[in-house]
Amino acid sequence: MSTPTFPVLPQPNLGIQHKVIDNSLKSEMTNGCVVTRKAYSRQLHKFQLHWNAMAQVYLNALLTFYQTCNGGAAVFTWTDDTSVLRTVRFDADIDYKPVTNVHWDVTVILAEV
Repeated sequence: MSTPTFPVLPQPNLGIQHKVIDNSLKSEMTNGCVVTRKAYSRQLHKFQLHWNAMAQVYLNALLTFYQTCNGGAAVFTWTDDTSVLRTVRFDADIDYKPVTNVHWDVTVILAEV
């Protein structure tokens, strides 16, 4: 079965917030020192996408895709704003609220897998 692809939506307003996830493990010793090591070899990222006036048709497409993925259960492909194709999943709820009767303020968080 092929990996689903994120729906075609307008570019998020004000770009995409990128976050590099700390991939280290930390253990505090009894003498107060902290020992650290790399937890895994890949450096993963999270992305916050925000639209301050998404049209209803695009919100419907996003919510349908979210339901198809069973929230954060399924992985899918998504191309970030630097044209890198990434394998991600939804990392949080989709937050949306109306700003007009046909436009919505929408926030989505994606996490690389």
